[in-house]
Formats: sequence, structure tokens, C-alpha cells
Amino acid sequence: MLPTGIAGSEVIARAYRRYNLSLGDGLSKVAGKLFRIGHLGDMNEVHLMAAINGAEMAMLDCGVPLQAGSGAAAGNYWRQHTAPSGLGAPVISKDEHAKNRISGQAIVEG
Repeated sequence: MLPTGIAGSEVIARAYRRYNLSLGDGLSKVAGKLFRIGHLGDMNEVHLMAAINGAEMAMLDCGVPLQAGSGAAAGNYWRQHTAPSGLGAPVISKDEHAKNRISGQAIVEG
């Protein structure tokens, strides 16, 4: 949730106009009170860090009181710790990759 007096639409507009970053608006009861980071297709830690840091820059520009660099600090945490199950590229064999013609990012072994 954004602080009172700062509209999600302001952050979204600033992110788009200044940093070419598309963010989603809050829906239903939280409309205008927050923004969402979404993606289409492949997403990895580096893509997510770009979105987090872009959102942080837009929030700072709009007067949100937060510590500059806190988004990068989160990335540093994940660099030093194992990602939770379900994050990261799947590890599959070359045969499985070829058999299913899997698209998207994968770590292919063998």
C-alpha cells in the first residue's frame, strides 16, 4: 500500500513516462492505493530486479518515503540465498527438451 496522499496512478505514470516501465493498477478495493508488477512469459531474478528498482525510482520521484537502494538490497539477499522452490529455470535433460520441444528458459543437462 502506498502512503496516504500518493496515488498509485502517479507512480504508474512516472514509471512509464520516465523509466519506460509498465506497472499495473490496483483492482477493486485497492484501486489507486497500490500498483502491481506483472509479466508476460519468461521471468527471472534479473528481470524482477529491474522492475523492483524501476518501481523504487518512480516511488522516490513521487515522494514515497523509502530508503533508496532497498530494492537492490533485496536482490543482494537473493544472490546470497537459495531461491524458494518454484523459482528459477527448470533443469531438464536434452532428450526431454527435444522430445517436448519446450520453449522458454531452461537449464539443459547432458
